[in-house]
Amino acid sequence: MCYPKNQGDLNIKGSSSWNIASVGQLVRQIVMNKETLWVEWVHGIYLREETSIWSHRTPIDSSWYWRKLNAIKEQMYG
Repeated sequence: MCYPKNQGDLNIKGSSSWNIASVGQLVRQIVMNKETLWVEWVHGIYLREETSIWSHRTPIDSSWYWRKLNAIKEQMYG
């Protein structure tokens, strides 16, 4: 499915790579402290005492999405 059309396939990009890149953009918005409602919410709920997402440890009782976002953060930026 991922080969070019001229090789008889559908030319579909890898969905896992695409998903990691999309979530990476969300991490980038948090790091750059972009003035959006979503980033302000993240800072108000999850990053209350911490100033940086890099020093943040994901609590066990946080939402699945926040845990996944932090896992991608570690995967992308080490």
